[in-house]
Amino acid sequence: MKVGLELYSVRDALAKDFEGTMTRVAEMGYEGVEFAGYYERSPEDLRALLDRLNLQPAGAHVSFERLETDFAREAEFARAVGFTYIAVPWWNAPDEDGWRAFSKRLGAVVEQAAGLGVTLSYHNHAHELTGQVDGRPVLDFLLAEHPALHAEFDVAWIDAGGGVPHDYLACYADRTPLLHIKDYRPGPVPVPLGTGEVDLPACLEAARAEWLVIEQDSSEGDMLADVERSLNWLRAHLNR
Repeated sequence: MKVGLELYSVRDALAKDFEGTMTRVAEMGYEGVEFAGYYERSPEDLRALLDRLNLQPAGAHVSFERLETDFAREAEFARAVGFTYIAVPWWNAPDEDGWRAFSKRLGAVVEQAAGLGVTLSYHNHAHELTGQVDGRPVLDFLLAEHPALHAEFDVAWIDAGGGVPHDYLACYADRTPLLHIKDYRPGPVPVPLGTGEVDLPACLEAARAEWLVIEQDSSEGDMLADVERSLNWLRAHLNR
């Protein structure tokens, strides 16, 4: 499994100094990155920067609205940068009928993915575990409704929602190309890996993903220092 960084983690630093922050990420030893916005760079510029820094493009988070409006354009951009994994990063609905309506819209996007050469995933938060449709968690409902949809499980949010992350990883092992590895302490408060309450060793034991993607939504201190600390923890526990 390769180790990448979800760039949403360092969004503030990227906004101030995109190339400098990307260089710092590469110097830490990350093998790749997952995009969460492209900071007005062309795919050619991004590809050149990644090549120069010896970083691989793991994938990207792209809003559902953008995929629904022009998936072909997003897929073309992705292929030009050099990746084919795209994840829907967020959705919420007020009730079961709202989730059923979203599922219908999602189905139309899922149908486009294969023809565009894209592997489409859904990235969960806690509310897809606490919310239910037909007596089962929303996350399970969406994955059952759309067999061609993959999962970008976020282990901390599964845990925060009352689920067991490693059970999900085992159940959907063949549908999880990218896995968000994350930790938190009660609140939930995002923290570097190994300093919170998620059973990360069990998650790593169950993981069969191509990419382990470190993400930390916010930091109480220096985010760059936090994601470097997380990388060091993960390396030690992967025996690398």
